[in-house]
Amino acid sequence: MRSALISFIHSIGWEAFLYGSIIDSINNESWGSVAEEITHWIFDEHYRVIGNLIDRRREESCLFLQELGVAFAPSGQVLINAFRQYQGTPCQKRAIQLLEESSN
Repeated sequence: MRSALISFIHSIGWEAFLYGSIIDSINNESWGSVAEEITHWIFDEHYRVIGNLIDRRREESCLFLQELGVAFAPSGQVLINAFRQYQGTPCQKRAIQLLEESSN
């Protein structure tokens, strides 16, 4: 857990970590929520997906739960979950879904 969090914090920065919702899940010992929340941090400052972060976040999530002996199975919708608030057209949303399917 510690190694995963160090990697994650190194990537997103200390302030983003402290003021993000992930800290609440850690305080509540909701480990599955922590692992899932880690996978949502895949954007740059302009809200563009950074491709290599998808794999990095999955690895950090798996590493985070490894100590508990729990296998992390992402929902298969990393991009869709990250775009929950996205207000795009149906065509744009379908393109995101197709991208997600092809990356899995």
